[in-house]
Amino acid sequence: MGSSILCILIAVELIILIWDMAKKRKHKEERAAGKVILLLLFELLCAAGKVKLDFTYYGILVVLSVQAVFSVLLLAKSILKKENAHNMSLDKSQNDIPDRRFSGAMGIMAFVAKSLLYAAVLFPAVLFPQYAPVEETGTYQVATALFTYENEGRKDIYGHENENRKVNVQFWYPQDGKETYPLVIFSHGLYGIKLSNETLFRELASHGYVVCSIDHPYHAFFTKGDDGIKLVSNVYLSQYKEANESESLELIQKYFKEWMDIRTKDMDLVIETILRKAAAGEKEPVYEKVDGNTIVAAGHSMGGAAALALGRQRKDIRAVISLEAPYAGDITGIKGEHFLWNEEAYPVPVLHIYSDTVRGDEEAFWDSVTYEQNVRMEKDPDSEVESIYIEGTRHLGLTDLSLFSPMLVRLIDGKAPEKAPHQCLKEINEISLDFLERYVK
Repeated sequence: MGSSILCILIAVELIILIWDMAKKRKHKEERAAGKVILLLLFELLCAAGKVKLDFTYYGILVVLSVQAVFSVLLLAKSILKKENAHNMSLDKSQNDIPDRRFSGAMGIMAFVAKSLLYAAVLFPAVLFPQYAPVEETGTYQVATALFTYENEGRKDIYGHENENRKVNVQFWYPQDGKETYPLVIFSHGLYGIKLSNETLFRELASHGYVVCSIDHPYHAFFTKGDDGIKLVSNVYLSQYKEANESESLELIQKYFKEWMDIRTKDMDLVIETILRKAAAGEKEPVYEKVDGNTIVAAGHSMGGAAALALGRQRKDIRAVISLEAPYAGDITGIKGEHFLWNEEAYPVPVLHIYSDTVRGDEEAFWDSVTYEQNVRMEKDPDSEVESIYIEGTRHLGLTDLSLFSPMLVRLIDGKAPEKAPHQCLKEINEISLDFLERYVK
């Protein structure tokens, strides 16, 4: 809708400019009336629910309102002027004399300036278009809760030396459920946030799961908790850029190990805190619904790699869901141009969901150094590993960012998805539910 509104506003300005140039005069009154009409039309869109008035539309509302106010004043002044002219018996035909002060160049400059203003104030609406969420299909009403957990004695390597690591989490759980339900712990991608896959979280909760998604401080794009807002670390971003551009397996292994250590310890903290609070009978509704004997680790990209690492580390993990991630925690060393991997069978069932980014070129996937362990685990007869390839989408298409900002997804993924985001996210929901129903419930 933001793009449509921007196109309409620019089209109106262009039509008036052409009209002015054709008649060689400024149509001030008509332009003023148009500004008032544009504000009224925008308000009608809001009233009809076509536009939800939020931060993405505040800017254009202010601009249209200011324009309308000045337009009303101009029209009022024009009416008074005409009445005075009539009273003085002046020739009305003077109103049709071309305005000699009209300049086509000035008109074009004004059109460009106004178009840039509209583009600037509507940019948030274009970048983050409003969208209809994917509806849950389960029978439970979904509730949510936010908490901050502190890791006593564990210092934050990206933060202050004397600062304990604090992790912000959000739960989605069956509000009207009367039993205890499997716990799903989710880790976001490279610089994602805990809301990265809310569509999946809400769907699982509606079918009887308690989902806890983690903001990894300084790995998350931003996180807000009891101690304020923390942005993604420049050190972390520099590490990723260096590893992504390097051909040194030693460097990649070093950073993989550091990142997996941070994330798995965060996930450990969250799981242990939840289990402790649930066992203590803490009177928060969400803790009363947790089945501490049934835990699932899940994540996207780097978060998926952390979930896979956690599945080997903890004996209480029942299954793992990995949204396009390598087994970074399975790297044991380097030999020549390849990593050495933990060749033991994976201890619990795993669901891998891939996009075109990794599986679009199947030959490249089978020859990939980073995904070599994924290939091995698919072939391992002693490991229960399922791989699903969703065609027509790319890496970030496996997250809700495809709904929240299609433009960002196109920019980061380098290509617009062929499959509609809603359809892709629905498929992820269905595949994940089927897997969990078979292996967990």
